[in-house]
Amino acid sequence: MTRPYSHSLSDDEKLYRSAAELADEVARDPLSRHRQFLIEEGILDEAGVHAIEKVVDKDIQLSADRALAAPVPKLESITNWVYSPDLDPESPAFDRQPASLKQGTEEAVKKAAVPKTMADLINHTLRDEMKRDERVLILAKTWPTARAKNI
Repeated sequence: MTRPYSHSLSDDEKLYRSAAELADEVARDPLSRHRQFLIEEGILDEAGVHAIEKVVDKDIQLSADRALAAPVPKLESITNWVYSPDLDPESPAFDRQPASLKQGTEEAVKKAAVPKTMADLINHTLRDEMKRDERVLILAKTWPTARAKNI
């Protein structure tokens, strides 16, 4: 996934990304590319794309307005939807070794015993889940390129 624009208005990515990298990200932007595909294939014309964009913009504005008008949730609801109400993550259904330890090598077991940072654990979980299920994908790239390649 690309990130052709800054994280926020206060983020000047020109300070840490080259002009070539920014141009490459814009060229690979899936939204722009899909828009171009729809027009080139004759699926939609400019007016059709513009009509969809207007509907989407309106939906986003209505959703934002509804969210801002909603009452502030009660403090005791803070843990709602953190875990599925239908699944117990401590149930036997979740008793299994990570895919990376299934090889059973002594080295893998030793590596698993070493204390890790939260970022290490997130990366390990992503790798494990991607090995376990080919449908699991990373749909955002927020790490520097060199780190993203190590996942």
